[in-house]
Amino acid sequence: MSKYVITAKTADTDEAYLSAIFEDNKLVNIVQNKKVSSEVKIEHISKFLLSIVSEERYYPKDISSFIENHVSVIDAIDVVGDNFVAIDF
Repeated sequence: MSKYVITAKTADTDEAYLSAIFEDNKLVNIVQNKKVSSEVKIEHISKFLLSIVSEERYYPKDISSFIENHVSVIDAIDVVGDNFVAIDF
C-alpha cells in the first residue's frame, strides 16, 4: 500500500495549511493546520484539491460530504517528505 501526502502552504508564508492524504492514489483524509485557521473553509479546501487534481489520483464523488466528514483540524502538520504546493488563498 502506497501512502503519500501533498501539503499546501499559503503563498505569503511557509506555514503548512492543508494536507491531502492519499493511500493507493485515493484521497482518504484532509488535515488542516489550526495555527493558520481553526475554521474549516470549504472554498479553500476545494481550491487546494483543484490545484492538485490528477488523472492518477482518485477523489470521492461527493466531495462536499467528504470535506464535512473527513477534515481534521490539528495544531501542526509539517511532515518530512511532504510534496508542497503554494496557493494564494
